[in-house]
Amino acid sequence: MIEDIKSAFNTANAALNVRVSYGRGLDPNDWLGQLRAGEYHNILLDLNPRPEGDLSYATRGHIVEGTLMMYSFAKDDKGAVDALQTWWATIASDGGRLLHDISGKVTLGTVEFLRWRAVGGFQGFAEKFGNTWICGQMVDYAAWVP
Repeated sequence: MIEDIKSAFNTANAALNVRVSYGRGLDPNDWLGQLRAGEYHNILLDLNPRPEGDLSYATRGHIVEGTLMMYSFAKDDKGAVDALQTWWATIASDGGRLLHDISGKVTLGTVEFLRWRAVGGFQGFAEKFGNTWICGQMVDYAAWVP
């Protein structure tokens, strides 16, 4: 499912260039070497996919629930926050305002998001991570892939 979510965001906005991390660790020096001024990296990390849940079972695996992390890395704090806000607005915004929780149907690419909720509300601040900055957000989701 995490690959489907990545593809959905990249289909909606190719400039996001969302990638998936499979838990090999994040080295801030590696990120610094890849970042140029004004550049950022958007990373998804699947924390707790629940493909065997009741909802998945009832829909024969078409709806999956889970928890993931969205991370944006940049050379400065404003760049990291701006990158995450742009990414978040791709799915949960209303006239430029960021929404903390959507329930209903938002389609990006081939994925229909039925729930996309910022755990603890959208945080919107960056932290120093080695020589780079990171802005992260935990998300509770339910999505359907045909």
